[in-house]
Parts: sequence; structure tokens; C-alpha cells
Amino acid sequence: MDIGVVGIYDTEEEVIDVIKTFLLEGFQEENFSVLAVDESKTDLIEKEMQVHERHIASEEAFGIISGFLTGISGGFIVPGLTIPGLGPIIAAGPLASLIDGKSHKDIKDLLITSGLNEEEAERHAEQLNEGKIILFYERGLSR
Repeated sequence: MDIGVVGIYDTEEEVIDVIKTFLLEGFQEENFSVLAVDESKTDLIEKEMQVHERHIASEEAFGIISGFLTGISGGFIVPGLTIPGLGPIIAAGPLASLIDGKSHKDIKDLLITSGLNEEEAERHAEQLNEGKIILFYERGLSR
């Protein structure tokens, strides 16, 4: 998978507006991925995009990591990881299916494997720590 960063946003409203704009231009919802550290930041996305949530991991299973798997009909998937001091990392879209049960370092490595360079991956990890929402689009796909 080759992903590109669409943008970094402070609010879920911004993310929804950007996704809706791209959808009007013919882009496919299932090709977007979203990362955030705070599940509450996905509440509006959950409501607007009709997200459904289910539990994927327990703290017992992953020690310090726990999470949720959420999906929007049509392939928009959102799992989360809990990292001490940060809270859950919520992921959505094609990228999300690869993040299930991964640590912060694993997420950085996954971003590198997905087409971002190490500097970009580290910067995005820091932006997640700051509470930003990162919107990605899987490159090389037709609209």
C-alpha cells in the first residue's frame, strides 16, 4: 500500500469537510485513512459517517495496548491503540487494517513501509502525540 498525507487537522469537523469535498470530486471513501490519539475526536466522524464500533483487544492481551475496531460501511475501518500518557490511537481506512494491535514504534514503521520516509513518519507520530488528526489517502488508486 502506498499512502499520501492529505492533511493534518485539529478537529473532526475539518476531517469530515475535507473527506466530503474529495467524495464530491469522485474519490472513494474506502481509500481514506485517519489517525488520531483521542477517541473523542472521532465521535463526530462516527456520527456523520455512521461508524460502528467493536472491541478488538484487551489490556490483558497486549499489556499496555488496548483498543477498539470501528468500521464505516463501505470499508472505512477504525481500530485504536492505547499508549500510556496518550490514550487511544484511532485509525481509519485501508491503513487501519494493518495497525490492529501494534505499538507506537510499529505504527511509525508501518507508515514508513506504506510509503512515508522516516522523517515524515516520526513527524506524524509527534503530531498524533499533540492531538492532531491525520488524514491519508491510498495513492495509485482510481477515483
